[in-house]
Amino acid sequence: MIRFGLITLCISALPFCHADDVEAACQRLIMDYAWYRDHPDAEAYGNLFTEDGTLTLFGETFRGRDAIRQRLISPTGGGTLHQVTTLRVRQTGPDSAEGQSYVTVYVFARGDDPHVVPGFAGVGEYHDLYQRTADGWRIASRTLKMRLQDADALAASEVRR
Repeated sequence: MIRFGLITLCISALPFCHADDVEAACQRLIMDYAWYRDHPDAEAYGNLFTEDGTLTLFGETFRGRDAIRQRLISPTGGGTLHQVTTLRVRQTGPDSAEGQSYVTVYVFARGDDPHVVPGFAGVGEYHDLYQRTADGWRIASRTLKMRLQDADALAASEVRR
């Protein structure tokens, strides 16, 4: 009878039994976001989000995969390099999680490597909500909160995202 109770307990908690898998899947989304932004792939970039996902940057919100893809297709200015660190993910329900990460962004004129940059363009925190979908974990909401900005680097580049 005790065994039955333990088995029932484990089955009822099954969605939370694999928190490490959830954390790894969501951290992969964080890293893929930076990669697809820096090596522009609008299709893959948009597919990181749920169909109705939102991306909020510098006070502007892009709603839905199509708007998020279009944002990458029509960038202003040069290239970017996102350096992402301090990734934290916490499962909040069977099909939901939240996370934060730090990002340092460098901007540069497009062209051949190596690029000379005056410094970082900004340092911020991404605040994310994740949702499990039929296609796996996706970003439901991503908001960038800037913490530091280099005025000279931002003035030298039209890339603010």
